[in-house]
Amino acid sequence: MILIVEPHLDDEAGHPFRYVRAVIATCAGLGWGSLVLAHRAYSGPKTINGAEIRPTFPRSYYERKDRRTGLSRALERGLRPVLKALKRLVNDPVNGPDRFVLMAGRAALAVMAMPAILVLLLPYALWRTTSAALGRSSTRDTCSPFVRSVARQIDNTSGELSLLVPTATPAMLAELLALPVLLARPLPKMACVFHEDPRLYANWYRPLDLDCLAHRLRGSGWKAGIRFYATNPLLAMEMSKLLDAPVCDFGDVFDEDEVASLGMIAAGQHVEADELSAKEALIFTELSQRKKSGRRLAVCLGALRPDKGGTQLRSIVCALDGSSGDFDLVIQAARWPNSLRSECLALKSRKDVIVIERPLSASAYLQLVYLSDVVLLPYDAEAYRCRVSRVFIEAALAGRPVLASQGIAAETDPAPSSSRFISNWCAWPDEAVKLLDSSSPDTLAHRARERISGGTWNRWSEAATWLCTPSQPIVLPKPVLYVRPSWFATGSATVFDQHLRYLADRGLPVIEVIVVSDRDRKAQRMSWRAALTDRDSSSAVLTCVSARRSGVVGSLQRRLLHIDTERRSQAVYLAEQSRLSPLPSIVREIGLDRGFSFILVNHYFHLPFIKPLKHRSPVWLETHDLQARQIILRREINRSTGIEDAFEDLVADEMSYLRRADVIGAINVDEEAFFRAHLGSEGSRVLLCQPSIFLHPCDEVAPECDVLIVASDNQSNVSSLSWFVHHVLPKLDPTRSVKVVGSIQKVAQQERLLHDQVQYLGVVKNLAPHYKSARLVAMPIIAGAGIAIKALEALAAGRPIVASPLAFRGLPPDFQPPAPTPTSDAFEFAAAIDRLLNDEQARGEALQSTRNANLALGMRERFESQMAQAVERLANCAIS
Repeated sequence: MILIVEPHLDDEAGHPFRYVRAVIATCAGLGWGSLVLAHRAYSGPKTINGAEIRPTFPRSYYERKDRRTGLSRALERGLRPVLKALKRLVNDPVNGPDRFVLMAGRAALAVMAMPAILVLLLPYALWRTTSAALGRSSTRDTCSPFVRSVARQIDNTSGELSLLVPTATPAMLAELLALPVLLARPLPKMACVFHEDPRLYANWYRPLDLDCLAHRLRGSGWKAGIRFYATNPLLAMEMSKLLDAPVCDFGDVFDEDEVASLGMIAAGQHVEADELSAKEALIFTELSQRKKSGRRLAVCLGALRPDKGGTQLRSIVCALDGSSGDFDLVIQAARWPNSLRSECLALKSRKDVIVIERPLSASAYLQLVYLSDVVLLPYDAEAYRCRVSRVFIEAALAGRPVLASQGIAAETDPAPSSSRFISNWCAWPDEAVKLLDSSSPDTLAHRARERISGGTWNRWSEAATWLCTPSQPIVLPKPVLYVRPSWFATGSATVFDQHLRYLADRGLPVIEVIVVSDRDRKAQRMSWRAALTDRDSSSAVLTCVSARRSGVVGSLQRRLLHIDTERRSQAVYLAEQSRLSPLPSIVREIGLDRGFSFILVNHYFHLPFIKPLKHRSPVWLETHDLQARQIILRREINRSTGIEDAFEDLVADEMSYLRRADVIGAINVDEEAFFRAHLGSEGSRVLLCQPSIFLHPCDEVAPECDVLIVASDNQSNVSSLSWFVHHVLPKLDPTRSVKVVGSIQKVAQQERLLHDQVQYLGVVKNLAPHYKSARLVAMPIIAGAGIAIKALEALAAGRPIVASPLAFRGLPPDFQPPAPTPTSDAFEFAAAIDRLLNDEQARGEALQSTRNANLALGMRERFESQMAQAVERLANCAIS
């Protein structure tokens, strides 16, 4: 069975229908049946070449929202005649009063029926109110209805199965890469055919950073079980770079009957159109009469879209007014957006424009090609820079001359055709005359025969042959569960990204769970939006969010937690709070049915969160820092005693949680030694695992500044920046400009960190341009635990650095900090900044010192070696 996934198939118009028809016929010839999953609004024939068409998906890749169904759709349909009646009432002064009386009577009946409607709605309102009061369990995941529908169909299909996506986009592929963790049966082979510019359809259900797609692909575990194809060489090359995988150029998708029909048109033979509707027949009768009267038909094949002639429509129509070429323009009205469709329909008043309002059947489309004298492709050059239009190939196969936009990919098509590419559509009639004068019927027919005999149109069948070849089931590794807090745009978030990328590049499917500590519903919604924004560059194939329960039940859970942790330290209370966030149901199902290769938990206080999984898989704990020290730095008060806990008590409780992990990762060399000493005989579980930082190059240009400081909103950064603002800044030259990037902007005013020389930018998407535009980087760090990720970023950026000794805490003992020598004295710190800014030679020496220090540190090699050691130890871990 070939399962064809085509969310854009909603009727017989356009390339999706033709692609599907061709694939079904070819697979049938190879002895394989097909099933097509189409758009939920599909209105075409129920079968194509004997294959069932099953309306399924609520949106196509052109749509950003699901099409309305059910109650909302019924309400829309019900209101539509009312709105039409109101318009007639306003526009018809003669019969208006009678209609007004009739509508008033209907409105009175509706008001009388309102109590009955309210009684019917009362149970629903009561249910909503009760559920809100009791509280809801806020767990979400990024599984879209699209991928859920595909997974459900695959699981319900018995026997050998292959998957084909005839019009794939990067966003669709990103969704489908979650299948390996969702399916209960062996993973099928999959072929994806790309025909669109990847930049145009990157975002669909979720935002998507195209740079992360290759990592997700490697992390899916599909390996050789997935193949990629593109409809032209330029697109194949671009997609291959994007996916870091082979992409085969196999031309566009045609079936043999379609090519034969187009060949008949090229030979001057009329194609019988016995399936025309009455309206189609009237249209072609009129077109035939115009041709007999000596008019020439310039046809825009295919429904107009903003990128398919919509922007050039006015220029094309205006060009008819001063034309001497005896042309009539034929256009197929746009289906969306409504403004463009209205603009098309308004042209019906012109005698030299024929507007086809509805989509054409396959027979009618061939009839239109037959009647055309010249085919117009006024396409947007940017949108079609790496996409060869199917209409262009159809016209060439049918021996019809083509007038197209300059700069589209078809301009580089090496196959024979009669075409001309222009940039000024106001002069298209003159260009069309020149094209027709240079293209005799015999020349057009000869070029069409050459194109058909060249066989470039049927190379796509190799994809169908591969899919229909029986093969061994794809063996997938068990997924990895990755648990992390809801911290975004911070140093910790950078570490999370590095972990996910490393695991994905090893071919391990990763399920990421973000634990939200907020209990306020508004804050939870903001965390969900932040998680979606962060998701665009995540290497995980699936992301879930878990937040605490709201309402009465949530309050009761929190009260029981307070009772349970009474007289216990803040270290215990901090950890046990994670039990208030439920394990997402999809994670629980995967954990109980298939299990995980291992579970990587960030921060010890999330270990109770995974307790429902009952330690069936090895647990890797990434500590990030000694939380007992952070609790002391934050001066947290114990809820039971009303005083601060002793450091020794906090450490003892924290170590009791660390003992639950099979592998314990320490990010700081000093804390590694600390953990080993306090864990005793279990200290051998501790491994050093320090992140490697890579700043992605970016075309963005940031405004220049003298000094750059990167700081997120936490107590250590507040103390450090306060020291800089109140002790270092007054000693600097007052003309110096200081830029602070990070979430610390939110608390700058209440922490009295504002200063005329300091500009707070808040959170930015990419730090690279800000590092590049800064003359030097300052790291005035006077407090903190773990490791300073900003120090690794500054080293990777290769900028001159002025730092305090604590900035380079936790790095290997053999690390030599770059010049100038780190200092915690405010006078010396300010003097170092002024000297580097005033002396270009000193700044150049400091820059070279930073690069040498980063090269000697070799964090990338260290990180990969340490991660590999941890994964190997987990693979050999015995779970009781």
